[in-house]
Amino acid sequence: MRELIAQTAARFMAEGASDFATAKRKAARQLGATDTHCLPTNEQIEAALRSYQQLYLGEQQQEHVAELRRIAADAMRRLEKYSPLLTGSVLSGTAGPYANINLHLFAEDSKAVELDLLNKNMTFEHGEKRFRSGERTLTIPTLTLQCENIPVECALFTPQQQRLALRSPVDGGIMERATLRQLELLLNDLA
Repeated sequence: MRELIAQTAARFMAEGASDFATAKRKAARQLGATDTHCLPTNEQIEAALRSYQQLYLGEQQQEHVAELRRIAADAMRRLEKYSPLLTGSVLSGTAGPYANINLHLFAEDSKAVELDLLNKNMTFEHGEKRFRSGERTLTIPTLTLQCENIPVECALFTPQQQRLALRSPVDGGIMERATLRQLELLLNDLA
């Protein structure tokens, strides 16, 4: 049952479900699984998602991720003074059709970032996102911009928070993050 839920949740994520928890609940409900001990881990769902994408989307998935990475690199260049780091499904290569680009920015004053974006004629929406670091939960302000009609969610950390070991929502390990240079190397490997 756990494997079946993982495969169904992976399909939902490939079709646009926003996150692991939503896809997992929807899959369990559809399959009539009432025992929460049967639910797969996020890691199992991500593995099933990779398999699904390889099997059903193949080259189309690679092209989609490459395009999102190109857009992310452009956004990171525009925000370079905030030491942007790419994270999430665009970095891991599992981005679905409605995926956001997730960036971490580092600035002493979030209002200065907002003013800078306004001066660059970039519109944005305010929000916040929770991150785990060790046993602590941090609530971090976010600004979501549109770059080529793709949402770019920018989490605004302080420079002191740059060295925090944030936990991955997939496996609970250290969150993978990439600099602009590392992203450019990924893009060159795909070319």
